[in-house]
Amino acid sequence: MLGDQIIVAHAKDLSKDGEAGQEAAGTGVLDYDYYLPLLRAYGFTGPLILHGLAEFQVAQAVQFLQQRLAQGGSH
Repeated sequence: MLGDQIIVAHAKDLSKDGEAGQEAAGTGVLDYDYYLPLLRAYGFTGPLILHGLAEFQVAQAVQFLQQRLAQGGSH
């Protein structure tokens, strides 16, 4: 219902127990191969925000997202 009103999206992950936003992107169980194409399907072109990461996690999370985005969000 609100897809066309999304102005920012978070790139955090879910832990195995399902607690949201506690893991760096690509290290948990969130299905980015579903999430990213879904954002695109709704015309989302805004920023994808990484936050709450330890410094050592940043490069890996950025690389993960860049690869997924380059592949259209899927393997």
